[in-house]
Formats: sequence, structure tokens, C-alpha cells
Amino acid sequence: MISIMLKITEHKLNETNYLDWSKMVRIYLQSVDKDDHLNNEPPTDDTRQVWLREDAQLFLHIRNSIHKEEDKSLITYFMEFKKAYKEFNVLLSFSPREQMTIMSFLVDLPSKFEIAKSHILSRSKISFLQDIFTRMLCIENTHSAQTNNSALLRKQKTILVL
Repeated sequence: MISIMLKITEHKLNETNYLDWSKMVRIYLQSVDKDDHLNNEPPTDDTRQVWLREDAQLFLHIRNSIHKEEDKSLITYFMEFKKAYKEFNVLLSFSPREQMTIMSFLVDLPSKFEIAKSHILSRSKISFLQDIFTRMLCIENTHSAQTNNSALLRKQKTILVL
């Protein structure tokens, strides 16, 4: 049987105190000679049932030392998720999902973008979708300006010939 203290730590775990909290939990488990429950698998001999029962008691006791998160509105949850997602993306390399999105975008582009598309795909590092879109938009604006200039020149030549 585990002799369980009333409190493992004075402060419940929250989003800011994990290191201190986890240190106190480890010290508590050492003080009741149960730190083997942190990393060890349950024994396979006759002591297994006792070990599992003690493990469940420790789990419940530790769980009670964790601050329960209050219900958040959907908007708050989404904004926090979006912030975490942005931070997470900074830490990760270019994701397969982002690559798939870019490939889907590039595959159906009109033929006037073929040279730019080939250039993007031949690079060892592909940009983000927004960068690629901005680049294609610049190409389209340049192409549109060249087409307008050509049409204007043809119109001027036609007027001169008349």
C-alpha cells in the first residue's frame, strides 16, 4: 500500500510551471520509493497486480495535482490553435501537406506560367504557397503589361498605315 501525502506540491501544474512541477513529482515519487513507476514496465511476476494497483493510485494522485483547464470558447480555442500551429511550422521543415498544396496549385496553371513553374519545381527548396502565388501574380502582371503594349503598338501601326 502506498502512503500518499495530501499534496504532491503546493502548486498545481499549469501552462507555465511544468519544470518545477515535474521536479516536485519526481521528488515525491522518490520519497515514497515509487520512482520506478516513472520509466519501468510492470513486473511479470506475482508482484504485477500490486504494482499496477499502486501505479493507478499514483496516476490518480498526480492527476489531481494538475490544474484543470477551463472551458474555452471556440474562437479562443481556434486562435490559440492557430498561434501554436504557426509556431510549430517555424520549428518544422517544409511539410508534405504544404508541398502537396503547392503541387496542386501549380499543376493546373495556364501554359503562360510554364517557364516559371519549371523554375520553381527545379529548385532544391520550394517556397511557401503565398510566395509562389505572389511570383505568379507578378508574372501575370508583366505578361499582361507586355500584351497591352503589343496591342497598343499594333493599334498605332494600324493608325499610321491608314
